[in-house]
Amino acid sequence: MSVRKWSVGHAKQGINFSPRWILVVALSCLLVIGLFGLPAIDIVSANTTETNSAGGDPGIDASFDDDEVAVGSEETIEVEVSNDDGEVSLTFGNNPPQQVEDRLLRAESAEVELRNAPDGVEIRTDSQRIGTLEDGESETVPFDIYVDEDTFDPGEDFDLAIHVSYTNIERVEYTTNADGDVIGISNDRVSDETDRFSDTVFIDDEARFDVVDTESDVQVDDRGEWTVVMENTGSENATDVVVTAESGDSEVFFGSDTPTATRAIDDWEAGETREVTFRAGTTDEALIEPYPIGVSVEYDDEDGDRQAEDEAATGQATLEPTDRQQYTVDDVSHDVQIGDDGLITVDVTNNGPQTVTEAVVELSAGDGDIAFGSASEDGGSAGTGELGVDLSGLDDDVEPASPTSAAYVGEWEAGETVTLVYQTTVDDDAVEREYPLEATVTARDANDNDLEDRDREFGFEPLPAQSFAIDNTETSLRVGEDGNVMGTVTNDGEYTAENVVVQLASEQSNVLPRNDAYAVGTLEPGETHEFDFRLGITNDAEAGPKVLEFETRYRSDGDVRVDSSQDIIVDVGPDRDSFDVEVVDATFEPGESGTVEVDLENNRDEPVTDVRAKVFPDAPLSSEDDESFVTEIGPGENQTVIFDVGVESGVSPQDYPLSLDIRYDDERGDAQLSGTYQLPITVTEASESLVPLWLVGGALVAIVGTLFIFRGRLGAELDSVRDRFGGN
Repeated sequence: MSVRKWSVGHAKQGINFSPRWILVVALSCLLVIGLFGLPAIDIVSANTTETNSAGGDPGIDASFDDDEVAVGSEETIEVEVSNDDGEVSLTFGNNPPQQVEDRLLRAESAEVELRNAPDGVEIRTDSQRIGTLEDGESETVPFDIYVDEDTFDPGEDFDLAIHVSYTNIERVEYTTNADGDVIGISNDRVSDETDRFSDTVFIDDEARFDVVDTESDVQVDDRGEWTVVMENTGSENATDVVVTAESGDSEVFFGSDTPTATRAIDDWEAGETREVTFRAGTTDEALIEPYPIGVSVEYDDEDGDRQAEDEAATGQATLEPTDRQQYTVDDVSHDVQIGDDGLITVDVTNNGPQTVTEAVVELSAGDGDIAFGSASEDGGSAGTGELGVDLSGLDDDVEPASPTSAAYVGEWEAGETVTLVYQTTVDDDAVEREYPLEATVTARDANDNDLEDRDREFGFEPLPAQSFAIDNTETSLRVGEDGNVMGTVTNDGEYTAENVVVQLASEQSNVLPRNDAYAVGTLEPGETHEFDFRLGITNDAEAGPKVLEFETRYRSDGDVRVDSSQDIIVDVGPDRDSFDVEVVDATFEPGESGTVEVDLENNRDEPVTDVRAKVFPDAPLSSEDDESFVTEIGPGENQTVIFDVGVESGVSPQDYPLSLDIRYDDERGDAQLSGTYQLPITVTEASESLVPLWLVGGALVAIVGTLFIFRGRLGAELDSVRDRFGGN
């Protein structure tokens, strides 16, 4: 077999591009591409744009929307300013898009002003800004003016100039793309414009009502009559007139505690003055000062049309209450103990301003622990102002159960003091504190009219029956945890208390009592006994001193009684993490996955059960097993939990946070949730390889392909070698 030698010249003339050679070339190209990469290919795209320009002017118009005023008072007229029918002119290019038209037709920084007022007319409102007025928008602007009644008569009119100043964008340039969308816009020319208009103001020649005066006999916290004096100052008669009064303050009312009242009047001639009377009243919080009352009028004019004048047109009226009938409780004495009955003596004075008749003073208690029996009533000696008390008519064995008791006084002169005696009882479960009692006085005035009832409150403190001293000895409270408050209770009374129970009396949103009562048993006078309360402090509580209120319940002579409450100051420690968390080993390379061990130490003073730890990975971290469970961890004990963690390939070497939440049940079996812990996961540099795997793979493919193509030639060469060495 002869071996053919190929020269360069032969190669140029005799190469046969067979499929084998094409495959060789392709594989070689793949190898080159793998080593050096593909060359970048730039793709150039062209966008077609077009620049045009356009001009325009907004269509501003102004006129009076409310153009009627009355003489002799300040009136409000309204100017309506509109932007309609503006024009857009094309300077260059196609029809401008809508957003270009909107800009050209817009009036910016618009301002309205009234001018050229004739003699006798005052414009009392300066120019007013209305801002930007878009195409198709309108604004109503109020102006206050005054028309002199000596210069103008009803039925006349006058003209006012309306000036509207604004900024106009006269011309803009804009650029559109091939789709016609605006991609750029600019203001070429902006100018300040003032459009001038004129309109007519008409002077009302209809009926008009003005408030002239008011009269009132209404007392504070009472009812009476309030009269408003009004005049028809217009030039026309009015019929079917309805006058409405409206209080602007809740302390003044009409009728049955309503803010408004109406009165109907048949005819009211021009120039006529009338008195309109309303039934009015005030609350006990009213002051002796004028209160504003709005008065409005509805009527039919001479043409039969229904008209209305609000309180701004008729004028403001006032109601000033007079001082109320007053009484005072001057002195209170009693001998009533808790769990017993006795007498309360009350001195009451009529402070005027007037003498009253058929007076009755009723005593009442708002607390069910206080009740009354009969009240003393005796004429007494003339001129002393005291009511005699016949103690023989009072039975100490009577057990009154009524919440009220009334004493009749009769005629009661201003400045006179009367002494009233009421039989009173206090339940045995009452506490040692001052109870509010109320004395209500009902009476008539000199004209036999009912006066408003007057109430006076005063304090009544029963004599003590028994007392206990509560002291705190030890506290283990902490924010977010349960703890104990231990203390002692001492019988400071003079007799034995049976079935003593210490109770937590205070109710605080951040304190959760696990037991709100502690049974002590029998306490002899001077004897002390310990108690223990278990309390939970919520997470939103603040650390530091906290006041807790306790009270003592006991039995005496078979009846249940409650001693007055006492405050104890306890210290609440700051919150702490339920667990100390420590990562044992959490180091990974990019693309690596494995387990992370975390030590949990129970910081609480109680065991926790059903501990469920769960991680919440964020990219580049992931976890296929993100939850771990521990049956129980005692106080101060450690347990290790394990999680599966994976790291994405190609991430930077650094620490990445892995969030950890811990759910558990406390000693009472209540489910709790710890705060979120951040575990550091360390990602290190990836181990380096001398040759990239993709390059090795590409080279192997090329070698295998070459061997496949030249397998025949290689076989011949191998046969030649075997022949040369003897066929082996």
